[in-house]
Amino acid sequence: LVSYFGFVSLCYRADLVPEPGWDFSQKEEYQGKYAVTTNPLASMYQWGMLTGNGQDASKWTQDDLAEIKAYGMEEWKNAKTTTSTTGEQIDLLVRGDVVLVTDGWNYIESEAQKQGVDVKCVVPEGPVKVFVDAYFILDGAKNLDASYAWLNYAFDPQVQAQLAKNVGTAVASQGAYAFDPELAEGFQPETLNQTILNAELNVLPDLEPEPPYVSIDD
Repeated sequence: LVSYFGFVSLCYRADLVPEPGWDFSQKEEYQGKYAVTTNPLASMYQWGMLTGNGQDASKWTQDDLAEIKAYGMEEWKNAKTTTSTTGEQIDLLVRGDVVLVTDGWNYIESEAQKQGVDVKCVVPEGPVKVFVDAYFILDGAKNLDASYAWLNYAFDPQVQAQLAKNVGTAVASQGAYAFDPELAEGFQPETLNQTILNAELNVLPDLEPEPPYVSIDD
């Protein structure tokens, strides 16, 4: 098992409900039965992607923000509870108090399955960009060949080059930049900080935006 740490996966009780899509909060089988992770800024970006408004908050208008807020409030309104830790997510799923948690990762799946509960983590199809903080192989994983094959694929320079282009931030393989000279220019020591700041996920509203764009206070 190769695990990862990001913020967009949904972890669910596969024995109780079907595999979720991003519209889970509107589905009857999930309403009042899922937990929302308290990650306000990341959630705003995720909702921005799902509503088609993107992650660059400096481009959000007041109408965009109203749409994003409405989407998010609907998700929170239909939730049973909130969670603040990975342990709480695992406990809720194992006990069956909820059938789905947001902002999960593979560790939740692994720990629940150790307790005999059929939990799976998925990233549904859709406009959400996935970023990964870390890959690792859990101690005691049984399928090491497949795990190493996946890691070798994930860190292949050409795959990493595509990741850098799509996500807009730094990647783990320096060889990736040989495939795209423009990418390489942005990731030199003297330009790296600005490149990361300009990545979509990091762009906040302007300090003094012109109407109809949103502000930090909004």
